[in-house]
Amino acid sequence: MHDFGQVATVPVALRNIHDQSSAVAYMVNYSVDLETIPDQARQEIRRTMQQISEAVTTVPAASPFWSSMKESLLQIDVEGRRVVYRIDVARQQIAVIELHQLRK
Repeated sequence: MHDFGQVATVPVALRNIHDQSSAVAYMVNYSVDLETIPDQARQEIRRTMQQISEAVTTVPAASPFWSSMKESLLQIDVEGRRVVYRIDVARQQIAVIELHQLRK
């Protein structure tokens, strides 16, 4: 793991699947320095992570998906960069923990 120096926290309003009338504050935490990334890629990474945070709220609480997330790292490639993240259900957050450019 690399020391990127900055941590950015982005609140994302999410739908609570058990109560359609309320939203749950879900956080996307960036433990990486997004400022070194070109603007277009940075915006796309933020947009992608927001979409992921919205999607996970649709998974039922009893789903085996959640037990597999306890120790799992996930990754997605966005704009030529690999974004590695973890979903922390107890804290209701997604932590982006690694970001690096892919080889061409």
